[in-house]
Amino acid sequence: MRLKEGFKMNQFKKAEHLSYLEWMKKALKVQNYFFSMSMGLGAMLSVQLADASQQLGISNGIVLIPAQQQSSDLIVSAQSTPEAVITQYGEYLATQNIDKILELYDSEAEIIPDQLASLIGSKAILSFYQKTFSSIKIKGKLNITSVYKNNDIAIVRCEEPAQMTNLATGKTEQQYFREMLVLVKKQKKWWIYKYMFSKNNNS
Repeated sequence: MRLKEGFKMNQFKKAEHLSYLEWMKKALKVQNYFFSMSMGLGAMLSVQLADASQQLGISNGIVLIPAQQQSSDLIVSAQSTPEAVITQYGEYLATQNIDKILELYDSEAEIIPDQLASLIGSKAILSFYQKTFSSIKIKGKLNITSVYKNNDIAIVRCEEPAQMTNLATGKTEQQYFREMLVLVKKQKKWWIYKYMFSKNNNS
């Protein structure tokens, strides 16, 4: 009797063990299925995100701007206010960068130097800076003293204590420049339209 009961118990335990193994196998199959699905979905999303990033110009979370657009945006920001234009002008003047200086002028601009004839238009202004930089070296800092702005017109007053060297003789003098610039706004940018200046030996 005990042997029969023992046999039945062993059979029950084997059946229970087999059921557990089958359940584990099924559970592993389900787990593997969902794992495969998640891997496939992840790969698909990665491809889609990569395509979207390429279209939007995004790399590692950084928006990539084409070089041409960057250059255009920089020009816009540099000429977004009258003060920005004059600050840029002062920097280009210090480095004698004629090309960059001319980019700040309106095509019909006029320079009105002290005791000299006015210069109107891009060609005349180009010639003025070429002759100036070939004869003298100016070392100074352009300081904005006041700004008046009304709609699309601005008047900027500047003063510039400078050291001016005659390149032919090597003689250096201390000069003080007083300057007034009239700027106009066209197509969301500010341009130098009139530039008047005078200089003397005393501040």
